[in-house]
Formats: sequence, C-alpha cells, structure tokens
Amino acid sequence: MGEIEHFCDPAHKEHAKFSSVADLKVLLYSACNQMEGKSPELVTLGEAVKAGLIANETLGYYMGRIYLFMTKMGVDRAKMRFRQHMSNEMAHYASDCWDTECQTSYGWVECVGCADRSCFDLKQHSKATGVRLCAEKKLKEPRVVDVTECQPQKGILGKTFKKEAKVITEHLACLDETLVLDLEHRLKEDG
Repeated sequence: MGEIEHFCDPAHKEHAKFSSVADLKVLLYSACNQMEGKSPELVTLGEAVKAGLIANETLGYYMGRIYLFMTKMGVDRAKMRFRQHMSNEMAHYASDCWDTECQTSYGWVECVGCADRSCFDLKQHSKATGVRLCAEKKLKEPRVVDVTECQPQKGILGKTFKKEAKVITEHLACLDETLVLDLEHRLKEDG
C-alpha cells in the first residue's frame, strides 16, 4: 500500500507535466453516466479536463500516471476504468474523486483512489499538531497584505483557565478577522 499527497496552489491547479499524459485514452465512468445508466466512455485525459469532467490538470496528471503504472504492471487496459464518485459518496472535503477499478472474477474492484482533497489534509494536520502549515511562493512584485489573527498566549491561558484553556484556544483560533479586531479593540479599551 502507498499514498501520495501532492499539494498545489488552490488557485492554479495546472500541472507542468500534464501534456505528457493528456493524449492517453482512458475508460471513464462519470457520475453522470452512472446516474443515467450509460456505459463508461473512452476519452483522452486532455479532453476530459478541457470539458470539466475531470476537475483540473493536476488530478488528470495523476490519473494518467496511475494508468501508466497499472498498465506497466500488467493490468489489461480492457479491464481497467476510472469511476467518478457520485455526489452521495464523495467526501465532503473533495471537489472531485476517481477510483481506478479493475474487472475481476468478483466484478469491478477499486484498486486506487485519486481525489482532489483541496487543503483538507493540511488543515487537519495543523489542527492536530498546532503547527501552521502554509506554503509560500515568490511573487514577481512584492505585495503587502495586512493579516489579523489571534495568537493567544497559551501559558497565561493555561494558568488562568486550567481545563478550559484548550476550549478557549480552539475558539480563538476559529474567530474571523472582524471578531478578532473587535476583541482586540475591547481588550485595549476595557483591559
């Protein structure tokens, strides 16, 4: 078993190597075809991404790599398909999800899952560890952005509120900018 977590800019999900797999013809069983009782369709990954059937190039690229790996390992192309999750089975945090399925004596069996999970995993890691996980990229021109966030002094909160300190810290972490500014203003005025 293995897992790959590939993180990309959520505003730019193009992939530099997508062109290397864009012309691969794969059997796609879209959610729409499943709902309408239609058969899977043989489509190039490039066409599927362009039509919006596959959400973005990054997802399409990894589907192509999965396809190439599976065929290199000896899986018969005629017995392999990508089945898109329908809305009632898709995880709440995923924007698109495809399972690589192989036809066996037991029917179609999921072998690999490939999903666009946005930043769900990073948020969960941050929440569990308390470590801020953010990526940075160089911009052509520097940009100044005012950021307002609450950074509680956990030591003082712990001594003052004991068992309730964790709940307070979690609540403060969830405050939006307006509430943080309001809290800051009230603390300055009222102490």
